[in-house]
Amino acid sequence: MAPIHRVKRHSGILGSEVLNDLGGRAGRTVISFQLLLVRDSADVVLKGCLDIECPHDSILRKALKKQTVAKIVIILIDAWQEQFFYRREAMQFLRQLTSDGQAVAFIAHVQTPTAVTAGVIPSFADVVMNFASTSITSDNIIDRLNDKGYRCTFCGDETWLRLFPNRFDNHSAEVTSFYVNDFKEVDDNVTFCMRSRLENGAADTWDVMILHYLGLDHIGHSLGGTHSELNNKLIEMDSIIKEIYEKLHKIYGTNFSIIVFGDHGMTEGGSHGGSSELETHVPIVYVDGRKRRTSNETFYVTSVEQVDIVPTLATLFNVPIPKESLGVTLLPYITTDRSNLSVLLFVLQNAEQFRKLYRTSNVLNHCISNSYDSLQKHCAMNASVNVDGLIGECLEELHKIQSQLIHRKTNFDVIQIVIAIGLSFTVSYISAYLVCSTYLYDIYAFQNGDLSTNLAFFAQLLHFAAPFASSLIEEEHDLQIRSYNSAKSQKIITILFLLIIHRLCRGYTESNRRRWILERNIIGLLNYYEIFTSIGGSSDMPDIASLLKQFNNLRFISCSLSLILIGILLILHYGKRTSHPKLIRFLILVTLFGTFLVHHYKSR
Repeated sequence: MAPIHRVKRHSGILGSEVLNDLGGRAGRTVISFQLLLVRDSADVVLKGCLDIECPHDSILRKALKKQTVAKIVIILIDAWQEQFFYRREAMQFLRQLTSDGQAVAFIAHVQTPTAVTAGVIPSFADVVMNFASTSITSDNIIDRLNDKGYRCTFCGDETWLRLFPNRFDNHSAEVTSFYVNDFKEVDDNVTFCMRSRLENGAADTWDVMILHYLGLDHIGHSLGGTHSELNNKLIEMDSIIKEIYEKLHKIYGTNFSIIVFGDHGMTEGGSHGGSSELETHVPIVYVDGRKRRTSNETFYVTSVEQVDIVPTLATLFNVPIPKESLGVTLLPYITTDRSNLSVLLFVLQNAEQFRKLYRTSNVLNHCISNSYDSLQKHCAMNASVNVDGLIGECLEELHKIQSQLIHRKTNFDVIQIVIAIGLSFTVSYISAYLVCSTYLYDIYAFQNGDLSTNLAFFAQLLHFAAPFASSLIEEEHDLQIRSYNSAKSQKIITILFLLIIHRLCRGYTESNRRRWILERNIIGLLNYYEIFTSIGGSSDMPDIASLLKQFNNLRFISCSLSLILIGILLILHYGKRTSHPKLIRFLILVTLFGTFLVHHYKSR
């Protein structure tokens, strides 16, 4: 298997001076190129100025005449995290392609949230404001492909067809993503659609096929991120990739490509949407059917941003890059038979697009100027010139600017946020006080009420708050919130105790569901610390949860609980009569139950 690499990200302030005077012939070249490059693909850009100065038999023109691949299949595996590919043996075929040099694997960092088709990083406020939207109107790679006449077909999550109406052909098929307990039929339908688009001449009716598989994500939500069913699903995905590869190879020889990636990761609990490493690192695997890659790579990187997919697709298809995209093309790392001239041209296209977003880098301006000058020399001399160093310089600067732009999009002023929350809370408190002051009697009655009455009131509030959690919506059939009104507080304590016993019993009878596993709910409570230490990049803090779950530490905990129990019994036997017999009995029960759980967990 190919080694894993991580691109070195640079920090610091980029130069603020803009290169105003490029001068001479290079300056005129920049002007003629710049007028067209941002809005058009590379071949259209060159047309205006190269007709005069570039002969039709020049090296540069020959490089541009190389056609793109005939077919590209994009496979999106929902919740396909990095470890599912690099640390599991389930996807043997895809791993073998990577080891043989037929595929290139990247570790992609996912921003939360990410608009993968536009290559941008919207804020959560943008996501809220776009709920129930019928169509994406911002610049995106799907529209760019359609504008250039590429025929797109789709099989998968129905959300795509709602967001991109009339962009895919009439043979596209949709599946419903809401039923998280379905992780078999939902993927079978996508595979059936895929096979129908690859057989009986149907493959000639499309250029780009997008497949969105949901089953892996559904397994995580239903059974958790460590369930054995995940391996079965990964094996199924690997067999589907192999089937697509063999069919395309049979029909088109080597003139095809396959891109496999995940939209987000998955925690051990099966959830996603946070900022932990398991949730924000996914694989991107590019399979090139044309020829095997050699071990002598000029450009070498595998740790990228997920938004890099957008400019990569744009350069592969020779279409304009969406104007707001924050991605850096991966073409220099995945190219096989493209000359470095065409690679330089596409990197230059990416650089011009970045200059619109980030105007204060004179290094980028210098890179663009040198690139235009180099291309002009190719036209004038009709001779090959080494541009590898120039491409590497441009890529390094693009990655620096990308880090700056992403930081701008994801960095918020914490002080202003705290002030805003404080003001909102103050206004809400004053409003509530003004309203409730007219019902002062009811407030006193609530303060003097018994435990069961107050608890019933808060239970009703909890019932309204529960649907705001996606996990509780998914388990709505298991959610029961009931209130009991009693004159005696002791009755509500008895009811709560019965509910706890009922909850623990369900851990044995419904262990096939993630949220009803006994160990996950008792011993697994230690994972809450693990969650808190992973938020905000604090993963280097000591992991108490993992330490407590080790065998030797479990034995120590068991002995400690036993000693505590013996101490309580000795106090009861030799000490004075306690004034809190119920508390003592409760401590005995808790200690006995804790000892049992530790031994039960240790024996597994």
